[in-house]
Amino acid sequence: LFAASAVGPVGIWLVLLFVAVPSNQTEMQHAAAMLAYVFTDPAVSWVMRVFYVLLAVLPLLFAYLSVANWRRSASSEQGRIWRSALGLLATVVAVPVCWPVAITAAMGTYYGGKRAEA
Repeated sequence: LFAASAVGPVGIWLVLLFVAVPSNQTEMQHAAAMLAYVFTDPAVSWVMRVFYVLLAVLPLLFAYLSVANWRRSASSEQGRIWRSALGLLATVVAVPVCWPVAITAAMGTYYGGKRAEA
């Protein structure tokens, strides 16, 4: 479920970077210009900058959580608590960034915790 949750933010990035490319730019030039605009342009408000940073971090967090739940390497009580805390954090961050993803993230956190208890 965490791997499926990563699809939402990645899809938003793909739309942002590779849709509506001007005819005088290649796709990669447009993507680089959009990334530079989003992360470095002073015209972008701090709220939007935080939004894009969270949008960039969210797929990485979901990827880590999916691998951690799949490997079951942290079967200790402390590992289960960390995975549950990170799953809760990912769910809370996903609500304002991409709210449908928060549903699958919450389910992944719940079922990952249940799996670790068994």
